[in-house]
Amino acid sequence: MAECQGYFQEEQNGKELEVNEYHIFGPSVFNIRIESWWGWMTTAQTGQWRELFQQYTDAGEFRRKNR
Repeated sequence: MAECQGYFQEEQNGKELEVNEYHIFGPSVFNIRIESWWGWMTTAQTGQWRELFQQYTDAGEFRRKNR
């Protein structure tokens, strides 16, 4: 996500930027709405996929750095 933000910022500014000029790493503890949205999204959408790929990983059928 940070890379995507950087791409758009660099295009808009017309110059290369350092990552700390366009992205803050860490939890957004003061933004309750976005944290609520992420919780909903994990439960309703992405959670099932994370579980599925974890099952594949546990069974030895999926490796993150599969070459």
